[in-house]
Amino acid sequence: MRMLALKYSEPVLKARHARGRMESILVGNIRRALDSAGTGKVPIRKESGVIFVEAGGEEKLVPVLQRIFAIDTILIAKRVPLDESTIFAECVEAAKGFKPKSSFAVRARRAWKHGRSSQELAAMCGGAIFDAFPRKGLTVDLGSPDNEVFVEIRRDAALISRSMTKGFGGLPVGCEGNAVCIIDSANSLLAAWLMAKRGMMPVLLVSGRHPTSALEGWLPGLNTERHPTDETGKRALLESACSLAEQVGANCVVTGDMFNDISGKGALSSLDSGLPLPVFRPLAGFDGKMLAGYLSIFKSGAPKK
Repeated sequence: MRMLALKYSEPVLKARHARGRMESILVGNIRRALDSAGTGKVPIRKESGVIFVEAGGEEKLVPVLQRIFAIDTILIAKRVPLDESTIFAECVEAAKGFKPKSSFAVRARRAWKHGRSSQELAAMCGGAIFDAFPRKGLTVDLGSPDNEVFVEIRRDAALISRSMTKGFGGLPVGCEGNAVCIIDSANSLLAAWLMAKRGMMPVLLVSGRHPTSALEGWLPGLNTERHPTDETGKRALLESACSLAEQVGANCVVTGDMFNDISGKGALSSLDSGLPLPVFRPLAGFDGKMLAGYLSIFKSGAPKK
């Protein structure tokens, strides 16, 4: 049976109650994203550190799931019994498409301690692939192989996959409440994106006609509130944001200010003085190179390597 295995790590580090709450929010975000992709109701179940999705057209769903914060990696995997001969046979099946003279690596890990070590299992799976295709002239390259086979031993089954896609990690959107994000520039969209990655649900206060679709594309299936405003000055926008936060139950304000925007003598204290909520400026410490790098990730949707 083929399925999507969605692996996450940061929520696992939290205390039991917080972890359970974050995992429930993550499952809900996954379900809403799949609904928005038109899959209908599909089976979703959770094991320790992994969420399994049984849906057809797995390859088409990967780009949707990749944009769900908290997910670290996405595997299109086959679940097989914990039997070495079956595991070896499935590795051979996964290697059928390897081109002659190409290199490969078997990446094995044990989420549950069964039998052989990860290194022994990887070597034996690689040996099975060599034995099955003696005329292909395959070679092993553990550094930068042309092909990879992933084997994960779990409590009651093994997962075998040829496809692993990196996600963006972080925390599930919404687990840390709402944040009113002032949208008045491309930088401010990036600031809202960074806060969403840390678990905040952005509520957008949009100055002028700044498009927000690039950010909303990162929140598949989630209802992103968008509130227009005619205000343009920094202080006026902050005051409007605080007023909106009271209406929507947000507990902070987010801006795209960088260091040069707030570095004048007394500038920051005069901007924030008397405001009833904290103001977060995730770009304040960015230099030009960092900003360009993160903007590239935000626009392209490709995780930073």
